[in-house]
Amino acid sequence: MATIRERNNKYQVQVRIRGKGTSATFHTLDLERRWARSKEIEFEKNIKVGMKYRPKTLLRF
Repeated sequence: MATIRERNNKYQVQVRIRGKGTSATFHTLDLERRWARSKEIEFEKNIKVGMKYRPKTLLRF
């Protein structure tokens, strides 16, 4: 999910999804939103959907 902050007449955006994150600064809000969405899509493509946490200490029967 993206977090947007206005700082010194510029927009700073941070994107973090499951331990991966990046940030950038833009002059316009429109550019910032486009960049944030593209990064979110990029991060989501790298996440394996359907993988669940399975403790390695439990035995299956």
